[in-house]
Amino acid sequence: AAAAEAAAAAAAEAAEAEAEEAAETEAEAAANTGDAESTTFNLEVEATAANVKKLDCEAYDIVKRDSWVKIALGDQEWKSSVEENKLDPVWEQRHIFTVKDVNTEKLELSFFLGEKQLGTTATYNLDGLKKGVNTYKGMAVPGGKVDISLRALNFGKDADAEEEGADDWMSFV
Repeated sequence: AAAAEAAAAAAAEAAEAEAEEAAETEAEAAANTGDAESTTFNLEVEATAANVKKLDCEAYDIVKRDSWVKIALGDQEWKSSVEENKLDPVWEQRHIFTVKDVNTEKLELSFFLGEKQLGTTATYNLDGLKKGVNTYKGMAVPGGKVDISLRALNFGKDADAEEEGADDWMSFV
C-alpha cells in the first residue's frame, strides 16, 4: 500500500512539473512571437564596454576606479559586474527587461566609478527599435564613453520592411 501511495505521489509530482513546463513554454512562445494579446514585451540590453582613460580622476574626486553600469526600465533595475581598477572595462553582459508600454517607457543608463556616478543618466526611447536588430547606443561621460546594445525581442518595426519614403539609391541599375 505504501509503495502504491509513493508511486501515486511521484506520478502527481511528474504531472505537475510537466504542466508547469508546458505553461512556461507557452508563455515563452507568446512572448517570442509578440502575440497581439500579450501586454508585455521583452528588451535585451547588453552592457558592452566603456573607455574613460582620458578622465582626470583627481579633478572628479574619484578614489575607486571600479567601473560598472546601472540600467533601469520603470521599476526594474540591473547592475553589471564591477571591473576592478579599470578605466576601460569590457562587460559584454546581457539582461532582459520586461516592457509594458513601448511608447512611453524609457531605458535609463548610469555609469559609476566606485560609488560615484560619472556624468548624467542617459535616457533612451524604445519606440524606434527594430524587431530582432541590435541597436548600438553610446553615452558620453567625462573622459570617454559607455557603449550598450538594445534589441527588441518581440516588438518594434519589422527589420525586413522597407522604411516609408526611403530612397532607392540603386534604382538606376
